[in-house]
Amino acid sequence: MHIGLYYHILEIGIVFEKGKKEGKLWKIGERKRLNKESCFWQNIIKHINLEVSGTDSSDVIFDEMLMLAEEYDIKNYYRIVNMKNELIEYDDNIEYSEEDLKYVNEILDKLLFDFKHELNKFNGKNNAYKILEVMHNFPKVFHGRDVLGGGEVISFEDAVKYSTWCMTDAMKSKYNFGNSL
Repeated sequence: MHIGLYYHILEIGIVFEKGKKEGKLWKIGERKRLNKESCFWQNIIKHINLEVSGTDSSDVIFDEMLMLAEEYDIKNYYRIVNMKNELIEYDDNIEYSEEDLKYVNEILDKLLFDFKHELNKFNGKNNAYKILEVMHNFPKVFHGRDVLGGGEVISFEDAVKYSTWCMTDAMKSKYNFGNSL
């Protein structure tokens, strides 16, 4: 499967979850669901790297997505799983640099690590959802409009710029992309 579709699936999951925030306190089961989904997102990144090295691992991703969809009734994931054959056959001509791939995956790994850390905090809900806001533009570096929908591809530099608009001052200091990569 083309790596742009992996990133698009990742973006769909992140955008869906960041839009579900309600209240300041964790709801029953919310942290558990988000933890499972963040593990899935980490696996997507791992499988992107496998795809780049020539190993097709899309079946694993579709199986994990179906399990999440069934456990938490996530309609977006059902829709994607139902499009499996179309997605596997889809070919995209979006060009990307290996350097951008490395940087985006490093940033996403850092943000997901911190996201999971916030999930473990009693009062980490606001920070966890803030991380989702910061994270959601990075997958757009590798996909545009495709069979899943979407918009235009953005540059790595624009993804960094857009993400800083969502950051608190503490986050800007912590995720100094120019110096940390």
